[in-house]
Amino acid sequence: MEKITIKNVGVVTVPERNTKEEVINIVNTLKHDIKTLNEMLIIEPIEPIEPIEIFWCDHEACLEVTEPFYSEKELIEHICKCYIH
Repeated sequence: MEKITIKNVGVVTVPERNTKEEVINIVNTLKHDIKTLNEMLIIEPIEPIEPIEIFWCDHEACLEVTEPFYSEKELIEHICKCYIH
C-alpha cells in the first residue's frame, strides 16, 4: 500500500479504495477530529501531537462512562439533552 506524509498529521497509509487526493481531502477535513480520523485511516505520527483537551460529565449517571467529550460544546449539548428538561 502507498503511504503519504501529511504535515502535522503523520504518515498516512492510502487505502486501496481511495486515491491520494481523496485521502488528503479526508485528512484536511477531519484534522481537528483526531478520533474519527484514526478510526478511518492508518496514521503513523511523525511529530508530537498536541494534547487534546477532553471534557467529562460529572453527573452521577455519567461517572461510569469511559468515552469523554472532545469539546465543551459537546459536553454542554449532552447536559442540555440529558439533564435539563
